[in-house]
Amino acid sequence: MKHISTFENFLYESSFNNIAYHTSGTKITSFKPAPIWVTANPVFSKAYHSNAIDEGLEAYTYEVKVTGNMLSQDDARKLADVLGINFDDIIDDLTAQPDVKERIKLVKPFIGKCDGFFHWDYDPRDWGDGESLLVFNPQKNLRIVKQMNY
Repeated sequence: MKHISTFENFLYESSFNNIAYHTSGTKITSFKPAPIWVTANPVFSKAYHSNAIDEGLEAYTYEVKVTGNMLSQDDARKLADVLGINFDDIIDDLTAQPDVKERIKLVKPFIGKCDGFFHWDYDPRDWGDGESLLVFNPQKNLRIVKQMNY
């Protein structure tokens, strides 16, 4: 199985062979159809896991296989322009960690046109910039490969 090492690699590889990571505060046996974030960077996944523990939370990190039409940030921005949406405003709202209802509202214009998109978020190691992939329907586009043992 091929691991995604960089944002750019993800964009050019087959979407049926892409591995990413998701950290949750609860055990997951299957995903719900609500938008969630994953990272293509295994170093970030370890940092998200560690940060959750440092904050006194439970941490469960999963390697997941990503399928579907995931847009690069540039393509998502172009689609937002076509839809008459300010992409920067959506990203600002998404990086504020909105609840599920708000996430659904924010991505609603994109649904049916793609299955998710990359955007700049924070680097969990130092709170600088890092990329994240927002998957609109994880129940459809993510499959748990294994739980990570960090």
